[in-house]
Amino acid sequence: MATQTRRAFLESLARTSAGVAALCAVPMTLLAAPKPRVLVIGAGLAGLRCALLLEDQGCEVTVIEGRPRIGGRLETLAHVPGRPEAGGSVLGRSYARMRAMAERCGAELATPAMGHGPKTGPCKSCHAQGKVPDRRGGPGQLIAWRGELVLESNWIDAVPGLSERERGVSPDRLMATYMQTANPLPDSEAWTRPEFAKFDDTSLEAYLKDLGATPTALQLMDVAPNCPGLARASSLWALRDGQRRAAAAGGLPLEFVGGSTAFVEKLAGLLGRRPITGKVVTAIGSGPDRIVVRCADGSSYDADYAISTLPLPVLARLRLDPAPPAAQAAAFREIGYTPITRVYYAVRRPFWEQDGLPVTMWTDSAIERVFPLRDDSGAVVALVSHADGPGAEALDALSERRRYRYAEQELARLRPATRGAVEAVATTSWTTDRFAGGAYPYYAPGQVGRLRPAVALPLGRLHFAGEHTAVTGPGMEGAAESADRAVGEVLARIGSVQPSG
Repeated sequence: MATQTRRAFLESLARTSAGVAALCAVPMTLLAAPKPRVLVIGAGLAGLRCALLLEDQGCEVTVIEGRPRIGGRLETLAHVPGRPEAGGSVLGRSYARMRAMAERCGAELATPAMGHGPKTGPCKSCHAQGKVPDRRGGPGQLIAWRGELVLESNWIDAVPGLSERERGVSPDRLMATYMQTANPLPDSEAWTRPEFAKFDDTSLEAYLKDLGATPTALQLMDVAPNCPGLARASSLWALRDGQRRAAAAGGLPLEFVGGSTAFVEKLAGLLGRRPITGKVVTAIGSGPDRIVVRCADGSSYDADYAISTLPLPVLARLRLDPAPPAAQAAAFREIGYTPITRVYYAVRRPFWEQDGLPVTMWTDSAIERVFPLRDDSGAVVALVSHADGPGAEALDALSERRRYRYAEQELARLRPATRGAVEAVATTSWTTDRFAGGAYPYYAPGQVGRLRPAVALPLGRLHFAGEHTAVTGPGMEGAAESADRAVGEVLARIGSVQPSG
């Protein structure tokens, strides 16, 4: 095979879906000694994929991680009944990179129950029938709105002030109804093109108003908007998010059968050296012939190149030499991350049998949404309340003990049958996690055009990966996409490659 640049080699693989899978299984190539040394900062999904791809190309790779565990925002909470995921939990069937990684490391994927009963067939438990059975085979969730409890199947008659279009849509699907049916972005890269920049300066709230959303609908959509609030997000970012989610659809999602923690452990097991945990990076210096990374414990690591997968709020705290250009420094400092806070409750008795109502809830309170957690037999053993945006910010203002007490009391206020039937036993907050700073990035009005182009620009010998640098892929697939780009950049700088075979 003719010699070609590393960038060309990787790009040729990425042009086809088969190439995406091949990128995860590239055979070792012959490199001139000594091996190029690359340091990967962060042992989350993007970092582990970077390390695997670099090792596949014959690089000497060291992975360091600040947390005492690997996985980043992938973590299975084994100590909570039902073994819920603290972060990413499901994969779209279009996630070619993620599915290839799972196959490579032997991680089994399956369709999740999604907290709604059995994995196949209609849900026949934990429900009271209403007027309109929902698409999942039951009457749907319980909606708590302005002090009233309403079955999703009765929602169409429950709330005045909604338009005819809005009345038949449950609150959790209202945003998607507007964003997907009227989305002007034709593809996953359109949000980066100048012809769509006009949407960047418009807030999501203003955009929805222009589409005809009523004041009541805007209040409903502002409960759990996947950002800190409709007025605080760019409509271009929201359209991009909606376009990506729609493109990722196509069949039921998938989950890791053994949990995400088991998956990342399998990935790490493929590496030549296990990631080094407990290494909190404080400074990165890039010189003419090497890069040096310094940690809070006094240790340091040097390499030919480095790839940082650290989230932007973490990058903003580091001492970087050379200093990033003004636009990149502003991106690190100003791009916000969506707050997501969860409370987990052990179920002491089946309260749904007492009030005859669905377990799953959508509420207008700070705890926002409530889902059942099930054991292997399908029995409900716990609940999780999931708040993003304003609700999460309110919960984050409380200490852990006060958050438990508030969550229990708020659930009992909304649904009296839960009083004494559930006990808050755990909580997670990605905003208060110093290694994350939030769940995933969002862009405020005007930031896509001003800040996005600078996010992933190499800084000396330092390159950047992570979901926040992805262009097309959503969630975990976006993290994997970013790893491919960053590895391609590093390999192109190292020199030419002669692929084996």
